[in-house]
Amino acid sequence: SISFPQELYYGVRENYLIFITLFITQEKVFVDHALEEQFFIALKAFEAQENFHATTFEHIKSIEKTFPIWNSKKYIESFGDFSMNKEIHTRSLELIKSNKALIDKYTNYLTHSDFVPHNFRIKNQSLYMLDCSAVQFGNKYEGWARFLNYMIIHNPDIEKALSQYILENRSKEEYLSLKIMRIYKIGFLLSF
Repeated sequence: SISFPQELYYGVRENYLIFITLFITQEKVFVDHALEEQFFIALKAFEAQENFHATTFEHIKSIEKTFPIWNSKKYIESFGDFSMNKEIHTRSLELIKSNKALIDKYTNYLTHSDFVPHNFRIKNQSLYMLDCSAVQFGNKYEGWARFLNYMIIHNPDIEKALSQYILENRSKEEYLSLKIMRIYKIGFLLSF
């Protein structure tokens, strides 16, 4: 299951869409939890997202009215618009393009494209996702990539533990998919 704060109001007023949710208090921020707790909180959240996988044409048609759907074509188009060092951009884009089939193999999963501690709260050992505008169906490692890229700066021990988990417990191609998504998410941030 994935938890979101309780919706208090959703509606349009004066041409503005307003969405109000219950405020979730938390006793301590994510990085103040023990490393083992951080590992299992994050892993549980990623695995919960992976359970939402659109596997048929009917699934895709039913979700496309509610969620953005990303595939290799959209990732490549988006990356092509990123602004960064030309040589790095060219090499990275070539790598992404050469792995289109791999990217698509792991798409149509629910993912939070900005899954970082300021976009979730922890209360009573439950993780509540915030920023619903970042929820989409795409490569299942996009959320992982954003989180790991953030953690390499703010908490390298959890980045190492979760990266090692993927390397040891998933296939080599899934690890490669994660690496490609990390390149994509770094490009996204560098373009700012």
